[in-house]
Amino acid sequence: MQMCGCEANLHLCNTMLTCLERNGRGDLAFHLLRSMHENGIVGESGTYNATLAAILGTRWPSSQGAHNPNAILSTMLDVYQMMKFFGVRVTPYTCRLLIDACVAARQTPAALALAHEFQHGLSVSMEEETLEKLNSLLRDENV
Repeated sequence: MQMCGCEANLHLCNTMLTCLERNGRGDLAFHLLRSMHENGIVGESGTYNATLAAILGTRWPSSQGAHNPNAILSTMLDVYQMMKFFGVRVTPYTCRLLIDACVAARQTPAALALAHEFQHGLSVSMEEETLEKLNSLLRDENV
């Protein structure tokens, strides 16, 4: 950015994150978010949600070349930890993205821990669709 005369700011970074989300480039979105922090730019809820959505929409290969939902979940949990560290508000959309990643990775314990934290620790209401996905994950595990 600086090479082309642009100075990094939150608005420009959010625009770039949105573009990366639309193009399924979660790897670059995560890198940009970390660069923002290194340059003293702390995002807002939309910044982190765009990063989470970009990561969720990226097909990250495993060492065998197959889709690896656990790598996606791990990276998304790193972003979520950054949100909490910087005191960024967690929204129902944040909850949906993280629960979707847990469902894709079949990580029931992580989904339950996040749901508990959202509802009791952060007092965030989860959307009905998110609760249904969580219930479906629990039913599938008990079959």
